Amino acid sequence: MAMMMDGIQVKKLRYADGILCERSLSKDYERWILPYFELSNKVILGGSIALNMLNLMKLDYSLRKPDLDFSLTEAFTQHELSTIVDFFDLKRRDKNPYGPEGKAFVDDNILKQDLILFSKVEKVETVNNYKEDIQVYKVDFFNKDYLTKRDVIPVKYIDHDGNKWDIKLTHPSIILAAKARYAFDTRIGKQFKHWEDLEELFYRKNSDNYFKTMKDIERVIDDQNRKLERAKKTMWV
Repeated sequence: MAMMMDGIQVKKLRYADGILCERSLSKDYERWILPYFELSNKVILGGSIALNMLNLMKLDYSLRKPDLDFSLTEAFTQHELSTIVDFFDLKRRDKNPYGPEGKAFVDDNILKQDLILFSKVEKVETVNNYKEDIQVYKVDFFNKDYLTKRDVIPVKYIDHDGNKWDIKLTHPSIILAAKARYAFDTRIGKQFKHWEDLEELFYRKNSDNYFKTMKDIERVIDDQNRKLERAKKTMWV
């Protein structure tokens, strides 16, 4: 079942044994995002992508290339972050990003940063067989204000090939608080993008959709938690 928002198809959430989301990511973004959840149980997807997956805002991947924003439940170890960097062949976006072999490296300095910045760079063939480094996407890890259980929305995601993934999304209230800060802070860039997102959510009569969706989500999570508690009690009877 799908609905249309300003000509853009958005997959509706379904509530069947949890929160079910189908094919809301583009195929490229599935390839870039989903493996993170297999590599680490600390990453929680946020940003505009998470809002779109929860059917709270539109996102046309052909017109906009959103960053991969991940909150964390706790700090990475050096081994954990190195595993992610090596798997995706990520490049650091801070100063002195490369080790002796020209590869991104993970050290104590980057593990202490509040915002850990990487990008995925691939060589793309251009005219005259010349290969140029093209930034495919940016990935940001918010290494501060770690999320608690109540800040996380568990989702069962079905990709374009029909595979099922257990993923976790940041609670929209946290994402929107950050967007509001960026939208009103004249000291940073990309203000207009965040302002437009807020305008869509609250100034175009979509607030009813937001609160209805969140009530449905919270009801499903509460039901799941009650089932888990009953199951635990049964085990010890």
